[in-house]
Amino acid sequence: MDECPPLRLGRWEAARLLRSPLVVLGCLLAQVLCLRALHGSALDHYQAMTLLPGFVLGPVAFFAANLTASRERRAGMTHVVAVVPVDLRQRTAAALVATAGPAALTVLVVVVTVLAHRAMPGPPLVRPGLPELAVPPVTVLAAGQLGVMTARWLPWPGAAASVMLALVLWVQGSGAEFRRPVWSALAPFAELDINAGGRIIGFLPVSMPWHVAYLLCLGAMAAVAALLATPGPRRGLLVAGAGAVLAAVLCGWRQFG
Repeated sequence: MDECPPLRLGRWEAARLLRSPLVVLGCLLAQVLCLRALHGSALDHYQAMTLLPGFVLGPVAFFAANLTASRERRAGMTHVVAVVPVDLRQRTAAALVATAGPAALTVLVVVVTVLAHRAMPGPPLVRPGLPELAVPPVTVLAAGQLGVMTARWLPWPGAAASVMLALVLWVQGSGAEFRRPVWSALAPFAELDINAGGRIIGFLPVSMPWHVAYLLCLGAMAAVAALLATPGPRRGLLVAGAGAVLAAVLCGWRQFG
């Protein structure tokens, strides 16, 4: 049986995305920053494994995926590609599949950082669990999917930058302060530790597995929204979108259960 066109095209798009100078440089920067942080305090060690990879590669994945998904429009070839056998919905699905590439690179950055952390002499400082280590790649995956959605719903110059600014304001507004753990956990990006003066004084008081599931639901919502912006049947996508929203509400609530 022939392979699904979006999967086949998605592999090609993923390879192209991974060769993007933005992604390559972002990955190198993230790895350098993470390894440098391992020469600091216990807080630096923890954030090198749970915060820095997503902090650097999240925006990189967002803009790289947005550029990939808007390539035809920016090149003025929208009418040319409209007659090819692969329609816009399939090309959008392929762009969404390709976002797994930067997420896989984030896994690599986290693994290298964890191995370097464990190879350092002296007693272990802080070792995050698997759910905490899963937060950066899941965040990067969702960021890439949001980038594709932005390209489909807001196909205008400067739209991606505006969406990123709105995300930054959302995250900054939610804060990572101990007094507002609920808002912090519901943000698309949050520090998992609570610190003061460069010293860990606590951790985000939520269930990390449910927090990871919540982030996955946010990505799923963006992916469905991107597909809804393309011509074709909508009933199945609307059902999937409603399911993603309900799942996000459930997972967001269960974080505090």
